[in-house]
This record gives sequence, structure tokens and C-alpha cells, in this order.
Amino acid sequence: GLVESQNSFMEHQKERDRKQEERDRERNRRQEERDRERDRRQEERDRRQEERDQNLARQFQEMRDDQKARDERMEREFRELKDVNRGIQQHFRLMSSASATPPQNNFRNQ
Repeated sequence: GLVESQNSFMEHQKERDRKQEERDRERNRRQEERDRERDRRQEERDRRQEERDQNLARQFQEMRDDQKARDERMEREFRELKDVNRGIQQHFRLMSSASATPPQNNFRNQ
């Protein structure tokens, strides 16, 4: 009787240990799945953030390039206007100096 009860107690103990190990393995497996899923989501968030950063950097560079092109165009147009203005002033100086000489002098010299 004593040996049988000891044996059944040992069997019962082994069965309990085996079930506990199964539960532990299952808990570990679920934890690993959760960890992998968490890591995957974090990598996805990081990847999207990296894309957003690159898009912003690209947009910023495009804005700087556009601004530079506008500045260069305005500078060129300004220089052209200054040239036109200089030409107009020269023209008026010539006109006023021509009208300052009395016409009869021209006839007298001929």
C-alpha cells in the first residue's frame, strides 16, 4: 500500500511538472510572438518616420532650389531693367543735348 501510494504520488508529481512545463512553454511562445509583433510594429513606425523625414528633406530642398531660381531670375530682371533704364537716360541726355544746340547753327555750318 505504501509503495503504491508513493508511486502514484510520484506519478501525480511528474504529471503536474509536465503540465507546468507545457504552460511555461506556451506562455514563453506567446511572449515571443508578442515581442516579435511589437518589434515588427516598431520597425514599421521607424520606416514610416524615415520616409516622412526624407520627404520633408526633399520638399525643403525643392523649396530652396525654387527660391534660388526665383532670386536668380529677379536678379537678372533687375540687371536688365537697370540696363534699360541706363539706355533711356542716355537717350534723353542725347535728345536734350541735341535740342540745346540751336538749329540755325547747323544751317550756318553747312
